[in-house]
Amino acid sequence: MVKTKKLLKFIEKYSINKEILVLNIDNYRYLNKLIDKNYKISVIKKEDNLRIYNYTSVIADDIFNIHNLNKRYEISVINDLFEYKSDKDINKIMKVAINNSECLIFDAAISNYFCDLDHNDIRYLNTDYWYSLFKKYNLVIIEEYSYRINIFERHKIFVVRKKEDGRYEMISGHRR
Repeated sequence: MVKTKKLLKFIEKYSINKEILVLNIDNYRYLNKLIDKNYKISVIKKEDNLRIYNYTSVIADDIFNIHNLNKRYEISVINDLFEYKSDKDINKIMKVAINNSECLIFDAAISNYFCDLDHNDIRYLNTDYWYSLFKKYNLVIIEEYSYRINIFERHKIFVVRKKEDGRYEMISGHRR
C-alpha cells in the first residue's frame, strides 16, 4: 500500500499534461486511480482487470515489441518488473523507457536482509547496480524513495531523467 500511494504521488508531482506510458501493469489499483483522475494512459498490454476508457490506449502486446513510438510521453512508469528480468532485458526496457519519455519512475527490489540469495524469482539489485546503469544511460536521479516490503526486504522507487548538456532543468517547479 505504501508503494502504491508513493507511486501515485510521484506521478502526480511530475506530470503536467497527465499523459503517461505504463510499461508494466502489475498493480491495477494505481492505474485505476489515475484513470479516475482523468490521466491519459498508454499501456503495453490489455488486461481484463484494467478499466479501458477513451483516455486509455493499448499500444503493444509486449514490452520488447516497442522501439520508438511516434509520441514522446511525459512519464514512463514501471512497476514490479525489473526484479524478474535479466541484465540484458533490463537494458532493453530502460532504453525503451528513456527513448519514449521525459522521465522514468520505477520500483526496484534492492535487498533482502534474510539471505543474499534470490527467492521467488526476485533478483535483488543493489543501489550501486542502478547508479551504474543511470551513469551508462546518462540519467540523473530526480528523486528516490526507500521503503520496506517486510522486515527483511527493502525496495526503492527511483525517479530519473536524461541529463542534458550537464544542466539541471526545472520540471513542474522541481529542480532536476
